[in-house]
Amino acid sequence: MANMARESGNFGMEHIRDQLNQLKTSLKTLSRTINESVEEVNFQMDSVSHILAEYTHDRKMESIGLMAGGVAHDFKNFLHVIGVNAELIRSCAADEKTNRRAGQIVDVCHKTSDLVRHMMEIAKTDERPTQPVDFNGEVRSGIIMLKSALPEGIRLQTDYADHLPRINGDATQICQVVTNLVKNAAEAMEADGRILVSTRAEDLRPADCVLHGNARPGRFAVLRVMDDGPGIPRDVLPRIYDPFFSTKNRGGNSGFGLAIVYTIARRHGGWIDVKSQRGRGTQFSVFFPISEYEST
Repeated sequence: MANMARESGNFGMEHIRDQLNQLKTSLKTLSRTINESVEEVNFQMDSVSHILAEYTHDRKMESIGLMAGGVAHDFKNFLHVIGVNAELIRSCAADEKTNRRAGQIVDVCHKTSDLVRHMMEIAKTDERPTQPVDFNGEVRSGIIMLKSALPEGIRLQTDYADHLPRINGDATQICQVVTNLVKNAAEAMEADGRILVSTRAEDLRPADCVLHGNARPGRFAVLRVMDDGPGIPRDVLPRIYDPFFSTKNRGGNSGFGLAIVYTIARRHGGWIDVKSQRGRGTQFSVFFPISEYEST
């Protein structure tokens, strides 16, 4: 009887241990499922935050464009009148002092005209270029124009994809994107550093687009401009495409460079992605849809 009791007790303990092991396994599985669910929720929240940020910025750029378009044309006409009269005064000036001051007015008019031109560029948000463009060719053209204008300490390197399909676009605006991004990178590095300009054709899947509000699946020509400069501070990143915003104290494009790149990308049905880390440089990727004809 004693042996039977011990065996019965041992069986009971083994049963309890089995139940406890099963419970531990179930708890581990449940814990793993909860962690995966939390990660998925966090990922979806990040995705929604990015989409809302893109949507908010698009609406802000539309508002700025409407305002800029409403005043730029009249402002341009006023500047033209001031500039013409200042030129007339300078040509008729009898003394050096009057000539110099009239020349200063003309110079200011020219600089302000550039500002107005930038404002008018941002106002053209609804125009959609449709001409076939040799993407690599226009990027090369922009690089050729830049090489002699960059400081000697800036090393500009290129890496073009072979047989890159055409896009529907505006050749002048593609050059403008290249020049603005490279100039922006050069200014960030002061007078020494490396800039790599590359082109690629990329096929995006739905999973590749969840963290960017303007992204969508399809085939795209991608322009990348990478530098090994100081990087962009995290608190500055949300404002880099805002017109008039600049971290530079010296002269330049008055903060319009990246705003114009953003506007041109959206006008072409594309978008910009930026990655930056303090002390390790910045990478701008601009996506342009490859024309349907080229994709077939």
